[in-house]
Amino acid sequence: MKKILLNKQIKAIDAATINAQRIPSHKLMERAAHAFVNSIDWSAHMTKPVRVFAGPGNNGGDALAVSRLLLNQGISSHVYMCRFGTSLSADCMINFNRLQAYADSQIVDIHKGQAMPPCDGLIIDGILGCGLNRPIIGYWATLIKRINEDANHIISIDIPSGYYADGHQKGLSCIKAHEVISFEMPKLSFLLPESQDAIESFKIVKIGLDTTAIDQAHTENYVLESKDISSILRPKRKFAHKGSHGKACLVGGHSGMVGALSLAGRSAAASGCGYVYYQSHFSQKEILTGLHPSAIVLGSPAASEKTAHSISIHPDMHYGIGCGMGTSPYSREGLNSFIKVWHKPMVLDADALNLLASMKYFTKIGMQQSYPDTMIPPHSILTPHLKEFDRLFGMHESQLERIHTARKMALLHQIIICIKGAHTAIILPDQRCLFNNTGNAGMATAGSGDVLTGMTTSFLAQGYKPEDAAVLAVHLHGYAGDLSADCVGRYGMSAEDIITFIPQAITEHLC
Repeated sequence: MKKILLNKQIKAIDAATINAQRIPSHKLMERAAHAFVNSIDWSAHMTKPVRVFAGPGNNGGDALAVSRLLLNQGISSHVYMCRFGTSLSADCMINFNRLQAYADSQIVDIHKGQAMPPCDGLIIDGILGCGLNRPIIGYWATLIKRINEDANHIISIDIPSGYYADGHQKGLSCIKAHEVISFEMPKLSFLLPESQDAIESFKIVKIGLDTTAIDQAHTENYVLESKDISSILRPKRKFAHKGSHGKACLVGGHSGMVGALSLAGRSAAASGCGYVYYQSHFSQKEILTGLHPSAIVLGSPAASEKTAHSISIHPDMHYGIGCGMGTSPYSREGLNSFIKVWHKPMVLDADALNLLASMKYFTKIGMQQSYPDTMIPPHSILTPHLKEFDRLFGMHESQLERIHTARKMALLHQIIICIKGAHTAIILPDQRCLFNNTGNAGMATAGSGDVLTGMTTSFLAQGYKPEDAAVLAVHLHGYAGDLSADCVGRYGMSAEDIITFIPQAITEHLC
């Protein structure tokens, strides 16, 4: 897993690197500029003018070094030096003088109140870096607005100018970057949904920071990597049989929502589970059997409307509850009765979460609420999207607030909470938050969450620890979505498409 560190920690690691490697700070800046330039296919942008906007700090020094390196490659750029400080930082001044020494350099000073410079073409944004601690206002905010409106493409160095590294602030005036090239590790703010207005995509490049200093830095925030998944996944053994790969039981499919349940069951099977069982209203048996012939539908044709919603107990199964379950009083009673007697980890999603919310199972800010005579079993996995999360725990202003609440609840109840979305956040009982780095916007389609429920239940049934089951399901769900997008495109991609690519996603992560 890759660590996510706060800005002050990254500054300390920069200093530790300079000390341990006995290099001047401008040499580290030079590394960053080389890594930035080498990470971009410049040939794709040469039909438009290249404009570099540099501020007076170290981010501006990076931008000036980038302009010089581009000149060395025969790529000229117009450099606009934003003079909003009293002086340039020491390393920025070094790179300013180096660039100025080139006969073909084109540097224009910009002062507050001047006419706006041209902002079309490819923009390299190095106006402000991670040290920003107050909003941009006035003339410089207007300049940023002009760049956002006129630029054909914007690439920010390390972070979009005006955006905060450690979290989101409402109403910021900031660069809206098409690409961000950041150094060594992502900023926390990159992984929050609020960043979508500032960052279209980002790439992390290495600049040789001191690994000992990084290892010693404390954090509770991480980004999952493919190697983490490969270290968990187990290949199927030669003499394996269906009985050795677990029994997943998916509960739901009421009120005309049997398709949701089927998606969960089929994804459980695609994830390697030995048996898939359904518990739904018995009237849905023929439909479920038609959709998923290898599954087993539990229930009695003589069941009443009330008993049809009860959940039968099978000790050797692992349960995923909620897909298309409905929120009727009968469903509520069935869930509540099951939780009273079931003590193994289970997966709760969709209507199961809505029912818990209607029971006021949790409070807004993490204190224990009066329960309906029971407790969710420890190490159970909850997979809410943002609205479901707020129904469960109260309204939140930002994703950081949700993660803070999830940490409290995960610790208090010893449960795992997966807040679904781009960069799904997996919050563990030990307070760690693991951000996912797979998936794409094409997965924003009906049934995608049901697929995740089935995958999570499947890995739980196969004997993976609940923490590992959640990590495997979230990462591989996104990876299957990426494979699907590569095949059919992001527009019109369906949940069924994601299921199709689950086996390949698993295979590509097996050691």
